[in-house]
Amino acid sequence: MVVICYKDLALVAWTPISKINEKMTRPLFVRWRRNSGLRHRNSSSPPQAHIVLRQSPNWKDGTSILDAAEAYDRLIGRPIGFARGFIELWNKTFATTYFQVRQILKEITLANFMSVKGANYVRLNALLEKPEIAADIILFSDDDDWFSPVIVQELEGVPVEIGGVTWPSVRYDGAFFLRKDTYCYTNNYAVLTPAQRESNWIELYAQHGGADACFHKRAVIKTTQLGSLLSVTNKHPASTVTIEKMLAQTPGKDGLVQLVDEYVCRGRVNRPVAELQWSEPLAAQAVELFASLKTR
Repeated sequence: MVVICYKDLALVAWTPISKINEKMTRPLFVRWRRNSGLRHRNSSSPPQAHIVLRQSPNWKDGTSILDAAEAYDRLIGRPIGFARGFIELWNKTFATTYFQVRQILKEITLANFMSVKGANYVRLNALLEKPEIAADIILFSDDDDWFSPVIVQELEGVPVEIGGVTWPSVRYDGAFFLRKDTYCYTNNYAVLTPAQRESNWIELYAQHGGADACFHKRAVIKTTQLGSLLSVTNKHPASTVTIEKMLAQTPGKDGLVQLVDEYVCRGRVNRPVAELQWSEPLAAQAVELFASLKTR
């Protein structure tokens, strides 16, 4: 697939996809810390922080994902056959399968998680099985979104009575877009110690819709908002919501090709503001991934 960008005037040195995996050779690990008594954040030692990865399939096993597609349809409130349909359309359109694309995006994200200073990475199912491993700062995320490397330091100064923190949500679709409301989106909120006193706190806050209800609609905990740009949600061409919106406008293969073309073109001429420069290498890798796709 050839992408033509008429405003392609400010290119940087993009990292080839062949080099992405070379940069991800550091093995993933989890440092389990028992946390029967969550520490006061005004103590002299730094707080513990966990980045908690929500539901994230093994993208390398495409067969099992397709087998579970109906359950995913029900989870997101779509008609049965929705997920399987767009995955099969993707695989008929591009030589790189949908599962391969999502796996590379996940690897980019996991490498980002490991770059966050002062944070460990755990999976949601592990936290549900052993809630005692919780930390003072909990950051929930999907497997294709990004955090600032200094997010933990930014959260250290939050008053001890605060249970929930939000900050401005930034959406990346090849261009960076700052959302102006205070809604809890995919990864622009943190759950702190006071919010973890309820026995079902994980179920309450793991998904951003539930977190927003607790933070704002029900106001069950004290919350605050920071002004720093501490995360980015990546609305890439393999995102379920993004695909759904495009196919509603331009059905079939043409819609998918247009979706990829537009993401790549935007990505090659847009740069983040200074406060988001930490995300530029991640965005460049994502853009290069989609630029490398070839149609069948």
